[in-house]
Amino acid sequence: MKLIQFVFVLTSGAILLFSCTNGTKSDLSTQQREETKLSELSDYNLKGKVRLIKQEEFLSSIDGQLVGSRTGMNSFTYEFDKLGVKINEQTYDSMGMIKTKSEYFLDHNGVKKEKKIESLDGELLHKYEYWFNDKNETIKVKATDYVDNDVFTYFIYYTHDSQGNQIGMKTKMLDGTVFNSSDAEYKNGFKIKSTVNDNLGSPTAICEYEYNAKGDVVKEYYYLGNGQLFNIFSCMYTYDDQGNWIKKVYSLDEKTIETDENRNDRIGVQTITFRTITYFN
Repeated sequence: MKLIQFVFVLTSGAILLFSCTNGTKSDLSTQQREETKLSELSDYNLKGKVRLIKQEEFLSSIDGQLVGSRTGMNSFTYEFDKLGVKINEQTYDSMGMIKTKSEYFLDHNGVKKEKKIESLDGELLHKYEYWFNDKNETIKVKATDYVDNDVFTYFIYYTHDSQGNQIGMKTKMLDGTVFNSSDAEYKNGFKIKSTVNDNLGSPTAICEYEYNAKGDVVKEYYYLGNGQLFNIFSCMYTYDDQGNWIKKVYSLDEKTIETDENRNDRIGVQTITFRTITYFN
């Protein structure tokens, strides 16, 4: 996000970002996963037989009438197979050029086992190895970051509720030391609250969400770790005939606390994001 971004940084290569940029798990997720056991489309609140989605985020005038330069964030291409499994992705920089390329490796059952992220020139940046339970829910990831000549490895552990919603995440070093963690609360299949915690389990950032009838986030309320309201954002969408949004206008509605991080952020539209979605026939 803008301001302090409320980003849960695991390392430079693994970031959990609580925002309406991310998909949310709705009631549709249960149905889709029962049908395919593998589909990830509902994790991004995507409907229909999506094959490819390209997303680009731009800065905007505060009235939303002018689209400016690319932000270099939240801009990517995701490719899915016919089962809804993500098989490739690319991210883009502020010039619209490819920043990273990712490839997923699946086992003979189509289950995701490994992901590698490379720079445009083929340099290996990050590697992730996945473990799943019998419900095909991710329960552990071994992450390896390659920074210059250094190699940094750690584990990410996930917990889920009985409906399959991811309610907890904890990052541990190889010696078992907790680095940080996050928690999520759900209501009727929708994530309504995310909390980021430090290594001692104390909250450092909190976000609460409101949704529209299509299952997309329309309001975000950001709090400091002590529960003090920080900022309020909203999202407005334009949809295609499949019910997937293809344009998002992201606005800062209110600043309740002014800090060095948000002092220059003006009330009004912050970014405009466009999507091009290609479907299987």
